[in-house]
Amino acid sequence: MPTFQSWMPVALSLALGACAAVEAAEPAADLETHSAALHTENTNKPTMGYYSVKRDARRCASPDCGGYWVTPINGAFMRCANNKVAKECYVAAIDLTSDVTVENGDLVHGFQVKRAYPERAASYGVLEADFVLTPVLDNSATAGAHFLGYDTGIRCIRTPCPSFGLTALNTRQSWTDRGFAFAGASAEEDTVLQEAFLKELGEGSSAGGGVVAFGTFRLRQNANTGGYTRELAVSNVYLTKEAPADVCLVHTEGTRITAWNFTARAEAEQLAAALPGEVEFIEGRCADAMIMCAQVYLPVHGTVDAFEQSCVEE
Repeated sequence: MPTFQSWMPVALSLALGACAAVEAAEPAADLETHSAALHTENTNKPTMGYYSVKRDARRCASPDCGGYWVTPINGAFMRCANNKVAKECYVAAIDLTSDVTVENGDLVHGFQVKRAYPERAASYGVLEADFVLTPVLDNSATAGAHFLGYDTGIRCIRTPCPSFGLTALNTRQSWTDRGFAFAGASAEEDTVLQEAFLKELGEGSSAGGGVVAFGTFRLRQNANTGGYTRELAVSNVYLTKEAPADVCLVHTEGTRITAWNFTARAEAEQLAAALPGEVEFIEGRCADAMIMCAQVYLPVHGTVDAFEQSCVEE
C-alpha cells in the first residue's frame, strides 16, 4: 500500500518508536468531563467524548424504545443516565444543532444529559452532540482503534521530525513518532482514503482541523537502511457530516419558468436530466433566487422538501 509521507509542504518524518497498546479510559470516569482533554492548539477536534451509535430496534413506545445505543469507542467506559458505568448506554434521542441525520456506523461527539419526559413521568438519557462523523468506506474491519491525527506545526530540516501527532480517542495516549500508510482493500480504496484524509485534516495547513482515522500500528522495513518504522495502517477515515444544502432548480422553456426547491443536489440533477429547455442550479432557496416574473405558487404532491414555483413572463 502507498505510504503517506507528503501531504504537506514538508514531508512527515517516519521515526522509530515503541508500539504501545491502546488502553481504555478509567472505568469510573465520565468521558464528558474530559471532552476538552488533550485538545491541542493545532486541531479543532477534541480527543474525548466519541461514541459509535446504532438505532434501537426494539418495539415499544417511545421514549422507552426507538432511540439509540451509544458506545464509547476504543473500549472506553462511561456513566449512563441511570448512573451505571457501562460500555453501552441507551439514549432516547441525539440532539444536534444542525439538520444532520445520524445513521448506524456514524461516530458522534458529545455528552450525555438526563432529560425529564413528563408524559412518561420518567427521565431518560439524551446525547447532546456538536458534530457527527461518517466513514468513507463501508467495510467491516474490526481489528484496530480510532485515532485523532493532527499537524503539530513543527518543521525540521532533518528527520526524524515530530511534524505529526496521534492520539487514541477516548484515552490519554499520544504519539509523535508514527507515520501513515493506507491499508484499503485495493489501490482505488487507498486513493479514496488519502483524499478523505487530506480533506478532513486540511491540506497544506500547518494547523489542520484534525482527522479521525481507524487503523492498526505495524512495522515497515526501510529498504535502504534495513531499519523499521512504526506506522498507522489506516483502513478507514471519518469525514465531518454536513447538513444537506438547499438548491434551487430553475427550468426555462419558452416564456415559462418553473423552479423547485431541493435539499439534495443529486435529486435536483435527476429531475433536470429529464427536462427540455434550459436548466440552472442556484444555491439556496428559490424564494431568494429573484426570478423576475409574475409568480403563481403551486404545491408539489404534498411534499415538504420540494415545491414548485411557476410563473409566466409578462
